[in-house]
Amino acid sequence: MDFFQQQLNKNREAFISVREAITGLQEGSPKSSVATIAQALLQLEGIEYATARISDDISKKVHDWAPCSRLLSEIAYFGDVREIAFHSPEQWEHEAFPDGKLSPDCIGWHREDFIELLLENGWPVPDSIHRFNGTQKNNIPDWFKLYLTRPSLGIDEAGWIIAKNNFTGDAGDFKWAIKEFKFMLRESVKEGLINLSINGGSIIDDENYWRLDVQDIRRLCHNSELAWPIPWEEETDQPLSSKASKLQEQVKQLQEQVKQFENQAKELETLKQENAELKAKIEALSDGQNPDVDIASGLVFHHETQYLKLVSAVQERYYHPDRFDLTDKSTLPKKEDVKEWLIKNYRLTGAFADAVERVACPVDRAK
Repeated sequence: MDFFQQQLNKNREAFISVREAITGLQEGSPKSSVATIAQALLQLEGIEYATARISDDISKKVHDWAPCSRLLSEIAYFGDVREIAFHSPEQWEHEAFPDGKLSPDCIGWHREDFIELLLENGWPVPDSIHRFNGTQKNNIPDWFKLYLTRPSLGIDEAGWIIAKNNFTGDAGDFKWAIKEFKFMLRESVKEGLINLSINGGSIIDDENYWRLDVQDIRRLCHNSELAWPIPWEEETDQPLSSKASKLQEQVKQLQEQVKQFENQAKELETLKQENAELKAKIEALSDGQNPDVDIASGLVFHHETQYLKLVSAVQERYYHPDRFDLTDKSTLPKKEDVKEWLIKNYRLTGAFADAVERVACPVDRAK
C-alpha cells in the first residue's frame, strides 16, 4: 500500500459512524436495545461538539449537530439503524446532503473525541469502538465504498451487491439476477448459513427489516464461488460473526453449567444415601433395636455372677470387635468350638456351656 493510501486510511479510521458506534456499544451491552442506545447518545453531554461527517473517504469534524440529532431521533423512534430522508434541507448545509438522505454510515463523530466523551461519562468502551470496522483495500470499486464499513446489510442491498459483482447483461436481466440472489440469501438465513446482526431483527420479521451479517454473506459467496468486492482470501484471520461468537460463548457457559449440575447430582446422591442410612437407624431405635455395634444398649447389672463372668470371657475371646464383624458371617465362630472351649477351660457341663454360649453370642443362630 502506498504512502498516500495509508494517509487516507488513517483519515477514515479517525471517523466513527453512527452505525459503528451503536453496533459497538450494543456489543458491549447486549441487553440494551438500539433505541435505548440512540436515546442515550442524544442525551450524552458534549457529544454535539464531536460531530463529524465522511464523504469519499475524507473525514472532517463539523459542528453540525442537527443532522446527527435528527438521525439518532429516528433510530430511537424506529428501533433500528437506518438511512432516512429529511424534509427541511434549508435548515442545514444542502451541499453536504445533495441526495436528501441522512446515512448512518456517513454521519458520526471524530473517534478520539467520541471515546473521550464516553470515558468522561463513565460509559463502557468496547474494543470495537477503538478500531475501524473496515479496512481500505486496493482495487475496491468506487460504488462499493459506501458499503465498506458496514458490519451488516439489508437483503436488497446484499442481493444488489452480489448481482453487481457477478452479472453482466441488460437492465431487465439484472433485476432478475437480483431477485435470484435475494432468494439465495433468504434461504441461507432460514438454514442458518447467514446470521442476522444484533440489531438485525428476527427471522420471523418482515425480511425488509433484516440486517444480514457481512462476514456470513462473504463466506457464502466464497463457498458458492460468487465474487464479492473484497475477496474472502484477502483476510487470513476470519473472525466469527457477532452472533456466532455469542453462541459460542453461550455453549461454553452451558457446558460449565452442565458440569456444575453433574457435581451437584453426585452430592445429592451422597446425601440421599446418608439420609437413607439415618432413617434406617431412627426406625431401628424406635423399634427398640440396636442399629450400631458400637452403641451401648444401656443394660446395667447390679451384681456380678459367675455366669456373667463366663459370658464376658466368651465375648472377649470370640466376639471382640477386632475379631468379629456382625455384618460378616465368615467371622462368626462355630457354636461347638465355643462350647468345647468352655467345657475344657471352665469344667462346665454341656448344658451349662450351651446356655453361656447362647447368652454371649450376639447373633441369633436359630435364624
